[in-house]
Amino acid sequence: MQAPNLNLFSKRISQIFLLLSGILVLSISSQAQTNPLKLLPQAHAHNDYLHKRPLFDALDAGFCSIEVDVHLIQGELVVAHLHPPVPNLEKNIQNLYFKPLQELIQKNGGHVFAGSRQPLTLMVDFKTGGETYAVLLEKMKPYEEMFTHWENGIQIPGPVIINISGAEPPAAELANEYDRFVTLDGRPGDLGGEWGADLMPRISERYGSLFSWQGKGEVPEKDDLLLKEMAQKAETEGRQLRFWASPENEKVWKWLLSSGVQLISTDKLTNFRKFALKPD
Repeated sequence: MQAPNLNLFSKRISQIFLLLSGILVLSISSQAQTNPLKLLPQAHAHNDYLHKRPLFDALDAGFCSIEVDVHLIQGELVVAHLHPPVPNLEKNIQNLYFKPLQELIQKNGGHVFAGSRQPLTLMVDFKTGGETYAVLLEKMKPYEEMFTHWENGIQIPGPVIINISGAEPPAAELANEYDRFVTLDGRPGDLGGEWGADLMPRISERYGSLFSWQGKGEVPEKDDLLLKEMAQKAETEGRQLRFWASPENEKVWKWLLSSGVQLISTDKLTNFRKFALKPD
């Protein structure tokens, strides 16, 4: 009896393995295309930079709004919650956000999220005033193509929208800019005011300064009426309503969303994603 050709046998086994590997890769790729990441336009990652992977933890959770605190220190917009006594100038807005976003957008064919035109709003919370806005514009220049901007009042969409909060410049100053690259975060007193949603698309306030309910028992009537009134005004004016430092529990999240609040500000990315994807 002729001895089996081990080399031929081994070659055929390798061919079968490569064929099966190819089928598996195609299957995974097809599944990824037919089952893209479920995005959460209502989710806002508060103090995003405090997570293990700034930017990417929030994006992987489907969050479409991210908040970053910046301090103007030695000409850099340093990302930090509090003014650091010994600042790490490398932890700046370009390195943590602008550069990785640019790479991601190039990889995804001009979009932040693969297979979706959903823009990402990057809320930049100014912890310092003065020249902070001018420095932000300077740092944005190398990445201008990825930002939404307004030319003489006409919106030119981009994959990233910059929204300024905190020690922001006066609205009148920005309104007079011919080529504007940012929007402003307003306060409840701006509802019904002179600045429209194109300049001030968001209205934000600390939860505890308006509401007392922590998610136990019934919602106080005073809280419920105030929330619904504010949400109605914001919706009529085309603005998003957001409350920071709200109780991190599902009952409060459900009440806010059902009352018309468009953005839930949270530090608990995984918990909120699980809540948001629960069937009704």
